[in-house]
Amino acid sequence: MVGVACSLLSGIATARMLGASDRGTLAVALTVVGLLSLIGALGSNVAFRMLLPSDGRVTIAAFGRLTTKLALPNVAALLILMVVFSHRVDRQLSDPVILVCVAVLGVTMFFSNQVLDCFNALHQSHRAARLNALGALSTAILNLLCWIAGFTLTAALLCYAAGFALRTGIGLILLHRAPETRHTEEGPGGQLLMLSAGLPLMGGNLGQLVMLRLDQVLVGVLLGSSAAGIYAVASIPAGVLAVVSSAIGQVVLAEAARGLLSKGALVRLTLQASGLTLALAVTGAALAPWLLPLLFGAEFSDSTRTAQVLLFAQVALAPFLILNRAAVGYGMVRWSGLTGLAGAVTLIVTVLLLVPQFGVVGAGGAATLTFAVATTVTAVGLAVRRPWAHGSEHQRARGREESAPPATM
Repeated sequence: MVGVACSLLSGIATARMLGASDRGTLAVALTVVGLLSLIGALGSNVAFRMLLPSDGRVTIAAFGRLTTKLALPNVAALLILMVVFSHRVDRQLSDPVILVCVAVLGVTMFFSNQVLDCFNALHQSHRAARLNALGALSTAILNLLCWIAGFTLTAALLCYAAGFALRTGIGLILLHRAPETRHTEEGPGGQLLMLSAGLPLMGGNLGQLVMLRLDQVLVGVLLGSSAAGIYAVASIPAGVLAVVSSAIGQVVLAEAARGLLSKGALVRLTLQASGLTLALAVTGAALAPWLLPLLFGAEFSDSTRTAQVLLFAQVALAPFLILNRAAVGYGMVRWSGLTGLAGAVTLIVTVLLLVPQFGVVGAGGAATLTFAVATTVTAVGLAVRRPWAHGSEHQRARGREESAPPATM
């Protein structure tokens, strides 16, 4: 919640500071950096979380060295994409100063994500959450100061980079001091093992990343940076609503992994989260015509209708955020990947069909259809497989293994 509130403050500050065009350029850059930071790990972060407690070859030292090796090709791919997108979104993206700022942002975000995954692998997700909130708070404060000072796009990019750098620095200090990581040396073959185990796990994550984030980039490519800025501001209220189902989904995943999640509990939690999301969406849609221009400026008044559409899109997304995590917890990893693929294909096709005709509102409609398809595919998979009925003993055993304290390497 702290992180979401700080992200909202950063969104307000950058919208006021940059205006629609530069805010759209910032949104496209942040989205591309975020996608590549997760894709560029090549699944090693997921494999690391799975293998650290059980395989002596996989250590934090090995994960750190692999992260360092993956950072360079990740930044190279990022810079190439920025130059390519500059021809469609904004020529600034190929400016040398902007490219340097984007490269710094890419490196800091990549290392930040990997450090946070170290804490998740050590079953210290509370520390990862605190670090994330601290980084978001520092970014919000810096963005507010830059807005007051009248700075521009380069400053905004560096504000986000500073937040990720702070997460990384403090996280490395905490990891160095943690008893679980002392006297840890790299095991032979650990890096190769994480890559070989992680690459097959990328499919589901990649599909879901595309489904949840690519619309921002596609709007910029199809309509330009100003439209991307309008869409970015319209997406902010919807992002706040997603917190409810995301939080419940984390609990559902853990309960399903331990064989403790019944069908009745899953249905009840899904309906409760969907009902709460619907109530919040109705309230937000009613307030949007007044609230968005007040917070972000009159220049973003055109984002109102799109924001309303995206708020109701969260009603279609809420069940997915819970049901999909339940499916992963039950062990339905392949079905989760199929869901992500279905959502990604739906998003790309519907955006290409709707955005040229209906503009940014069409992108909101495409997101709604995408989330509805993803929710439906996930629900069908759970209904057919019925994992709560025949996999409880297996899941309990897996849950006991996952809940065991991490080994000291």
